[in-house]
Amino acid sequence: MKTKTFITAALLATAMHASAATTSIISVNFQGGLNGAAPTGTAVTSTAGYVPADNWNNATGTTGAVSNLISSTGTATSTDVTWTTNNLWDLANGDGNGGDQDMMSGYLDNFDVNGPHAITISGLQPNKGYDIYVYFNRADPTYTGLSATDGISNNTYYGFDNGSSYATNGYLLSSDDNIADGWTTANVFLFEDYTGSTLTITDPANPSAPGTWKVYVQGIQIVMTVPEPSSTALLGLGLSTLLLRRRR
Repeated sequence: MKTKTFITAALLATAMHASAATTSIISVNFQGGLNGAAPTGTAVTSTAGYVPADNWNNATGTTGAVSNLISSTGTATSTDVTWTTNNLWDLANGDGNGGDQDMMSGYLDNFDVNGPHAITISGLQPNKGYDIYVYFNRADPTYTGLSATDGISNNTYYGFDNGSSYATNGYLLSSDDNIADGWTTANVFLFEDYTGSTLTITDPANPSAPGTWKVYVQGIQIVMTVPEPSSTALLGLGLSTLLLRRRR
């Protein structure tokens, strides 16, 4: 009985270890710019994001594409991004360290003007699914929102940008789809539990915001849960099964 109990416990332990997962992060920084004065904003070159990550992909221009986006581990993926917007802008309040303040400085501006505009991320391999963090920040109090769909999940979230910088606010998240009870102060939209291989982000219609309405995007992070059974776990499972058969 004791032998069977021990072996059963070993089987459970190895199965639990095999089901452990890692997190894969793909991050895109829209550098923005100040038109003729400084046409290209600051690149992200170090760790940044609500989910701290390295190896950000820096995207420039009002329209563009980046193929085989790099993950936070520095590995090329099969994921691509395309985007269009009306114009670029930059708060010019980065600190030059290539981190959060620089990422939250430049952006795709007037995403809701002369559209339709979209950010499309394709070639996702979601495995257990993914969450999307979309960053936004202006120098003036602004009501904003974004819609995200993967053909399975379709959500629109709203937020109130109080016009303070990342250096003042840090990151403030919103997954608020009900503005009837008030607007959530935020500079990050969080869309959770998506599973489709193609993600499209667009601007929703102005829901009669009580002040300036504008749509703009500083950056995006795709955070995926990836199952990773280890070789040690598989070996342990095999040995435990062999022991069980011999005891019988």
